[in-house]
This record gives sequence, C-alpha cells and structure tokens, in this order.
Amino acid sequence: MTCVRSEYVDFWFDSIHCHRTADKRSDNEHFDPPILLVFTGKDKYATEALFKKREQELNDQIDTVLGLKSKYHHMHKKFYLSNFKGTDEEFEKLRYEIYRAAKNMDNWGKAFPLKWILLEHLIEINKNDGKNFINFTDMSKLAKHPDINILNEDDLLLFLRFQHNVGNIIFFEDIRDLIILNPQWLADAFRCLVSDRLDNSRLHHLEDWTLFTRQGKISESLITELFKAKDEKNKPSKEDVQDQISVKTNLPVSVTLRQQLNIKKSTNENLFITSCIKTGNTLVFTDCNNNRLIICNSDGTDIHHIPLSYKPHYITEIDSNTVAVSCLYDKTILIINISTRSITSTINTSGYCHGISYNDNNLYVVIDRSIIHVMDLTGKVIRTIPLPSNYIYDITVDRDRLVCIDITSIYCCSLDGKVIWQFEKDEFQDLTRVTTDNEGNVYVTNEKTHTVIVVSDDGKHHRELLTESDGLDEPRGIYFDKKENVLLVCNERDGNAFLFDVIKKLT
Repeated sequence: MTCVRSEYVDFWFDSIHCHRTADKRSDNEHFDPPILLVFTGKDKYATEALFKKREQELNDQIDTVLGLKSKYHHMHKKFYLSNFKGTDEEFEKLRYEIYRAAKNMDNWGKAFPLKWILLEHLIEINKNDGKNFINFTDMSKLAKHPDINILNEDDLLLFLRFQHNVGNIIFFEDIRDLIILNPQWLADAFRCLVSDRLDNSRLHHLEDWTLFTRQGKISESLITELFKAKDEKNKPSKEDVQDQISVKTNLPVSVTLRQQLNIKKSTNENLFITSCIKTGNTLVFTDCNNNRLIICNSDGTDIHHIPLSYKPHYITEIDSNTVAVSCLYDKTILIINISTRSITSTINTSGYCHGISYNDNNLYVVIDRSIIHVMDLTGKVIRTIPLPSNYIYDITVDRDRLVCIDITSIYCCSLDGKVIWQFEKDEFQDLTRVTTDNEGNVYVTNEKTHTVIVVSDDGKHHRELLTESDGLDEPRGIYFDKKENVLLVCNERDGNAFLFDVIKKLT
C-alpha cells in the first residue's frame, strides 16, 4: 500500500464518472457504475496498529483528493487485503460485494434482444482486432449482418445508447461518426497529455515537443502523435496471426531464405545502412555513416563502394544501371550510374528530402515530411501531392498507387494524394521503410520489434512475416524484386542482409 498518486486517482475516477448511467445519485447517494477500491500489501505491516495507521493515511489521502467532488459518490467500499496471507473469508467478502454491487445496478436482470448480444459480440471482435473507433456508417453495416439484421436506424441508436450507458462504448448522437469502441483507448490517449511519466523519446527531437515541454504550447500535429502513444498490448505469436487469416487474401504463405550475406569489409567499419535495392544480380545499400553506396553481387561477392560528398538516406532504381539517392539534410538528390560508379547529375531540393521512388519516368520525393514533389530527372517540379500526415518518411509508388509510412501508420493513396486506406496497430511504433510486391501487398520494416510485417493490398489483413529468429536485428532497408519474387532486407548496423524467396498463396 504505497503512497496514492493523487493525479492518477483523480484521473481514474474521472474516467469512471464519464460512464455514469444517470446524472442524479440513487437513494443510497451513489452513482453507477460502482467502485470498489482494493488495497493489497496488508501483510507488509507487522502489527495491527501499524496497519491501522496506514489505513487512516490512505483514507485521508483519498478524502483530500475526492472529498468535495461528485465523482466520489461512485465509491462503495474499500478493502484491504494480502495476496499472500489473506483468508478465504476476506476474499469471499470481496466476491460477495462485487456480486451485490452489480445486482443493484439498474440494468441487472433486464431482458435484451438476442440481436443486441450478437452485435455486442461483433464489436468485441473488432476491439480485440485492435479497432478502437468506428463511424456510424460502418457500425450500421455491422448491424445489418445477416445474423443480426438490425435494419432500422432508431433500433441501432437505441442499442448504441445502451452500450454507452453501461460503459462498453462512447457514443454521442451529435458526433455519430466517432463511436469509441474501446473507452480505455480514449482514456489512455488523454493520459498522454497529462501524465508526468510520458515517454516519447521518438518525439524529443521535434520543435513541437520542445515548445510543449518548455512553454506548454501543443500543436495539432503533436496532439495527433501523442494520441497514438497508448500502452502496448500483448502481441499474438506469428503462429496465432497465421491461424487468424482464414479469409482469402493475396498475402504470402511463407518466405524461404535464399542467401544471407554480410557487406562489412572489416570488423572496424561502423555502418549505418538506411535503405537498399536489388537490380538484377546487383545489390545496392546506402551507408549514411560513411557517405557512400555499398554495392555487391547477390551472393555477397565483389563488394565495392561509391564515395559520395553527402550522406545518403533513401534510394530508388531508375534502370538496371542507374539509381537516384536522396541526401536528407543536404537537400540534394544524386543520380548515380552504378556501373561506371559516377554521379551523372545533382538535383537541389527546396526542403529536406526523405523517401524517394521512381515511376513512369518521374521521381516522387517526400519534401519536409509533409508533401511530395513529382519531378523529372532534371529536377523540374511537375506537380505536388499532399500527404496524409506531417511525419511521412518513406514512400513507394507502383502503377496508380502511392504507399507511404510514418512511424506508426501505413497509408495507401491515389496519385493525387487521396487516402484509399490507412493501417495502424498498437504494436507498430517504429516503422522505417516500405516496399510493395506485384499484388500490391505492402511490406514494412519495424525497427523496434525487429520484424517485417506484410499488409494486404486492401489494408484489411496483415501478418508478421519475419522476426529476430530469421536474423533481423534493427532492420531498416527493404526492397521487393518484382521480377524474381525476392525480398531483400538489411539490418542497419551489423552489415547482415538477407534475400528471401516469397512464396505466394495458390489460387
């Protein structure tokens, strides 16, 4: 029974209070839902006198925090227990009190339509699949499932009001298009703005973050990022994910290691490999630490370097002999002939140039993480494309689609920037590079979890394709060779690179 952190208790009671089923208190002066406060660690106090002293301290702290606030009326009882020495009688009292509190709630024992139970179950499936909110149109589609058959809008609204009243969802009729399926997700999101234990080291280099911490000013883009900072949930295993994919998709069935190689020439080399491509039998890597390209055969032989005057970060293939490299902080794109090992032209950009992709005789370049410049090989900007986030790092363009990523999300867009779908999961917190295959499936490296994830071309299905057990250690560069169905992945520090044969699902 440690010291009560007043701001956390206050916030927790606020979270419960927003789910109250009525604005007026009941005859016994309580709000629903009820709160039973359980303290553990009673065994740490050697004598009854020491325990009573600590009990009084805790009661005083709770009264100080909540005593004059209406939300205190959710409190029904307090229990002080020991997980090690507690008696069966003490735990039985707790079990009975939980039963009694639930039984006294207004909705206890009421009959509800069976279709409500089925729809509630379908909502739970979506929540367990990581979906935290939904709009009214999509909720209506769920309700019209043949096994549920809620067709009337008023019937659906009645169901949603009830689910809101019992705290299963958050729903307000004046903002129908934001139905919160997981109330805890919303509470966690707000906690990102008020907690003094917030750890968002990936944001600390941003100017917005400095203004937030020093002056309390918070921008819209930073709010968006902070709202993504929810507690990481337990991930299912690779086998569990594979078992869940029961619908027909074009996702690969498996990958088989074709070749593992190491591009270090000596153990003293301090590499930082930021991206890679495969063109024919040639592999090309950008080594940001050493201002160079590393080139070798696909079996790891004939390793040689092309020195550069700038730090290369992103690379794209123009043809079998030519690549374009974006040098982020130098605001420069280099066109390089890898056969002659020479720079054929240099393009200066108007801002920091991040991800780069070549398609249909044009370069697509992310500028300052918020816009794409479409340019020809002379650097002439033909048009611009807005991006769905202010933190876009990498892109790939294939035919009529543009796929881009920020740290936590994958966006599939049309070539005019309209979002077709967005994919986001709580466990994806450090996405780094992206590529696509012939079917439009999307492959991304997740540096933090040492994995490669593949997402279906419609954004509806995903699976963990490669993990640490496959040799991945902070993987960054990734490239799909569409001619050979081969996936190239490289670790950023140890020099290890991998070629995997991708086996597609039979149709």
